Amino acid sequence: MGRFQYAAVPQAPSQAEKQDGLSTQPRQRTKAREISGLWSGLRLTTIAVLAASITLNAVLLCRVYVRPWELMSNLPTRYAGLTRNVRTEIIDHTDHESTNRTLQDVAWSERDLQLGPGMVALEDQYASSLGLPHSQRYPWDHDKGVYVLMSTHELHCLHALREYINDNEDQKPKEEQFWHYGHMMHCLNIIRMSIICNADDTPMYTGRVIDGKVQKAGIGSTRMCRSWDALTAWSEANTACYKPVHRGEEDFPEKERYKFCPDGSKPWLKGHKD
Repeated sequence: MGRFQYAAVPQAPSQAEKQDGLSTQPRQRTKAREISGLWSGLRLTTIAVLAASITLNAVLLCRVYVRPWELMSNLPTRYAGLTRNVRTEIIDHTDHESTNRTLQDVAWSERDLQLGPGMVALEDQYASSLGLPHSQRYPWDHDKGVYVLMSTHELHCLHALREYINDNEDQKPKEEQFWHYGHMMHCLNIIRMSIICNADDTPMYTGRVIDGKVQKAGIGSTRMCRSWDALTAWSEANTACYKPVHRGEEDFPEKERYKFCPDGSKPWLKGHKD
């Protein structure tokens, strides 16, 4: 009998093997997704740690190289956006303190010291957004309120005190004086509150002797101030066109005091906006 060689007949895979092969593929894909998710999470964690490190280093550098009071000086004020960027010398004497009445009057008549520019008319929506109380109506636009700047109110008090002091220096009878004692006490209190509010911590030297003469405290020293010119520009951009003319005349129409616009415009000719 011839020799025969037997070979295994290929068999179709069993149902169990089919199921096992099918179940292996999803497990592999799930594992791949898990690994991918792990790497994504690791990358995000690394980025977050690096960002935190950079931020912390920036803060530390600022603390080392930037003085905090300089940062505070650069913060703008809430309304006119002013910063303390004007270095100003404390000087010994100006005509504002001269006992020569002619020189004194001219000095106190400077445009920067007048009261009109500090009266502003602000849109109600703008004022409300900044938490300002509702104010009296601007005659030429009833959607605006009239406000007096704090610095202008303080200037008013200085003008009034100067006039009161000069009247009493001249021995002018009380009944002929424009300002009364009670209002002067009010003005002193306004200035007191502003000094405390500002809390200027600039140290001024004392007892310094130059050429054998004891100097007044702080003369020649400097301090950082806000720009009065910038404040004036802001107030004129929002002007109420006010000027305190015909002072003390109760019969003078109040609206007529709102006809002095710095740019020469005449909003009253357009009719007021109700």
